[in-house]
Amino acid sequence: MNGLICFVAVCIGIANAQLPARCGEEALTGRILGGQNVLKCTWPYTPLVSIRIYYNSNFGNDFNFGNLTICGGAIISDQYILTSAVCAAPLYGPGAAVVRQSTRVVIGDFDSRLEDFGNDGRPEDVIELEEVKIHRDYDNITTSNNIALFKLRTRIQYNNCKLPACLEPQRTSTSSSCDVPEVDDTCIMASVGLKSPNDAEASNIPQQAPIKLYSRQVTEAIAKQVPNNILPAGTVIGRTESPAVQACLFDWGGIVVCRKSNKWWLRGVISTNNCLVSNGGTATPEPPIFITEVANYRQWIDTCVTNFHSCPTILG
Repeated sequence: MNGLICFVAVCIGIANAQLPARCGEEALTGRILGGQNVLKCTWPYTPLVSIRIYYNSNFGNDFNFGNLTICGGAIISDQYILTSAVCAAPLYGPGAAVVRQSTRVVIGDFDSRLEDFGNDGRPEDVIELEEVKIHRDYDNITTSNNIALFKLRTRIQYNNCKLPACLEPQRTSTSSSCDVPEVDDTCIMASVGLKSPNDAEASNIPQQAPIKLYSRQVTEAIAKQVPNNILPAGTVIGRTESPAVQACLFDWGGIVVCRKSNKWWLRGVISTNNCLVSNGGTATPEPPIFITEVANYRQWIDTCVTNFHSCPTILG
């Protein structure tokens, strides 16, 4: 992405999951600027999650592409990762077993070229997938309900660089109209994708940038002004301060957080990129970034974390 984060929010417990008592606290550093690298462990509750396929060690010489980082994600407990369905689809179902076995979720990753360590000396976690669940109403054409969960084979070892994000409560029609501003300019997005559509591989350092989020009501009003526009269910529009700052390939599943009452709330995950359709930041009007709002799916998340095997999901 051309300037994109892994942040968190106020701590609202997930059923049967152990979350820290402190969440989403203000960082001790200065103001965040768009298009810059995320500083290592700057925020104590902002773990970077990389979803990486190890082609070279699993597919032989014919597929020797190296270790490809394909998406971002968020820790929501020591065994579950929240991401987008776009990221999970290639790993879902019996036909994807080989790719799934070659995939690792890297927790506490900062520089993808190096092994990173927290302040306790523990290295980043590189963990296999046990199971993948995609929201049962996900539509791969419209990208509606673009959200998914990964269950990890082993548990995350928390430290200052590896702690879970906290989730907003389930969104209702009342809370949506009363608690969510029409335009929220306190938000930041971040992920691990390309800095430019011309890049050959994802950035080794995660990128972050400010982003404005529109409420669902405003998003729907904007969408009505665009002929033949399909508005994905469960998403809102995000716009960056500069058209040159965009979400790009492999930024899917990256984190979007917004500040409220001196806390950082996990508002969503990056659903779509706009770098391939933005004409280098000169398109008019500039195409938006769609963000899947996590609060719309809190009930689904809680159900799945409580009993992953009975999680309502698409047919594999």
